[in-house]
Amino acid sequence: MSKPDIVLIHGMWCTRDLLARLDGLFSAAGFTVHRFNSPGRAELPVDDLGSLSLSAYVDRHQQAIEALNLSQPPIVIGHSLGGLIAQKLAARMPVSALVLLTPAAPADVFAVTPRGIASLGNFLFSWGFWRKPTALSRDACAKYAMTGMPAAAVGRACQFTVPDSGRVLFEAAFPMLDSAKTTRVPAHAITCPVYVLACENDWLTPPSVVHKIAARYPQATVQFDAQRSHWVIDDDRTDETVTRIVDWLGDALPEAA
Repeated sequence: MSKPDIVLIHGMWCTRDLLARLDGLFSAAGFTVHRFNSPGRAELPVDDLGSLSLSAYVDRHQQAIEALNLSQPPIVIGHSLGGLIAQKLAARMPVSALVLLTPAAPADVFAVTPRGIASLGNFLFSWGFWRKPTALSRDACAKYAMTGMPAAAVGRACQFTVPDSGRVLFEAAFPMLDSAKTTRVPAHAITCPVYVLACENDWLTPPSVVHKIAARYPQATVQFDAQRSHWVIDDDRTDETVTRIVDWLGDALPEAA
């Protein structure tokens, strides 16, 4: 049997372009890779970006995957908010394996931490942010998302950051106040193999929260990386991360190795 295709899902304030390195590494390992933009990016404009819901992001990726007409369920890999989208997808459609890289938490996980408040406080304590576009500054990227990374790397990444939906931020940060429970994920509905990466120096999705996410899936394999930031998709250990994931996939999906 051939290897399942891989679908990469980007995080908040990001675009598919920021997944280029992962795309290249998994392609080199023999996988066919796909990556799509969430709504609100250049080729997917919306009339009111600030009020766009996470449900629109999940629907977009599900529709894009279904349009591929794959012969077998894909491997879905999500980073940050993309990790939450990936969990939502795996609970509603067939997925061969789920890889969550420093993922955002579903509603069922208590995710309020001092780190999270510090990193997102400028948004969370700004009245009405939930109906406005939000943007992550270069300084915030450097301090909270790409902690300790070289300035040149931060600059390259920031070329591909974009404004994003305040409502999505609200739904992810305050699920207890979201009457629709948009970010809820029924853990029992996810039965595929799961790989979860948590990082010590992650401010946006702190390791204590990521470990709680992993604990929801008894079948999960958890990797903890010391002295590493949130930005695992393009740092000095990304090659190592992809090698580990490919090895794990070989064990989790031996028929597709």
